[in-house]
Amino acid sequence: MSIDFGKIIKRTWEVTWKYKILWVFGFFLGGSGANFNLNLPSFSETKVKKTVPPNEIIKLIREFLINYLAIVLIVGFILFLFFLLFLIARYLSKPALIGLVNQAEVEKPTLKKGLETGWHFLIRYILLGWLLWFPLVLLFAPVIILFIYHIYLFTLKPTNPLKLLSSLLPLLGFALLFLPIIIPLSVFTELAYRELVTKDKKVIESIKSTWTLFKSNLLNLFILWLIGLVIGIVLGFLLIIAIVFFILLAIPIVLLVGYSISIKSIPLIALGIFIASIGIFLLIVFSLIAQGFMGAFKCNYWTFCYLELTKPKEPPEPQPA
Repeated sequence: MSIDFGKIIKRTWEVTWKYKILWVFGFFLGGSGANFNLNLPSFSETKVKKTVPPNEIIKLIREFLINYLAIVLIVGFILFLFFLLFLIARYLSKPALIGLVNQAEVEKPTLKKGLETGWHFLIRYILLGWLLWFPLVLLFAPVIILFIYHIYLFTLKPTNPLKLLSSLLPLLGFALLFLPIIIPLSVFTELAYRELVTKDKKVIESIKSTWTLFKSNLLNLFILWLIGLVIGIVLGFLLIIAIVFFILLAIPIVLLVGYSISIKSIPLIALGIFIASIGIFLLIVFSLIAQGFMGAFKCNYWTFCYLELTKPKEPPEPQPA
């Protein structure tokens, strides 16, 4: 089956750019989630002896929990509630985007329609994802446990980060063996989600019909995955350029604030803080818009891939007598 790859990219761009409401749902899909950077300090053999013993650390933690238990519970509940709401919004967003884009030709996407679609498919969407990925999580669990165990040993007895990295390399190498499973499973999951939403099917029924579609379009799906990978790299590169642009704009502001503090000029300090506040606000707004657009674009790309793969075959042209 021949696929018009250029048409897919063109339609993805047109629909994503035309209907900005899709960016609201795309925000929860565009790399959403916290980015945790583990900054490992550099320890020498002499510094290891000066570290606080684990028993003292446990004692300090216990005393802190006893003295501030109410505050810890309140903060923990607020964070859990925020995480739960964000997770629900994320689960709602993908089926909402799929449904809105599927009907974009006949019905203008709206926030209300997206929320209705998301709620309608929420349970089936979650079950489908868990059903497809839970077996792989079980296989990958030993690697995750060993990885956490190595980090735990490092916190008990800090050592050179290079030694920690060398001990983790076999685990990382073993994790790479899962890539031939993760990549096809990711593509299969994207197709299954769209089979579920666009045709309003049950979970098992969606998996069965997706398998038929998947195995009959292996080459096309591999090419589509490569195109999606390139699109993700390009979007990420453009985002980095935008961030560098903001950093370059921030340099004069920082210099202005530093100079105003050095000469103790209250008006200049106030002006620098005001300009910096505007810059931070613009950066936050840009980040939200960029994340929304990128999330919507990536999701819409696979929706149009699915629609292209499942479009009815055109009947052959009649031959002249």
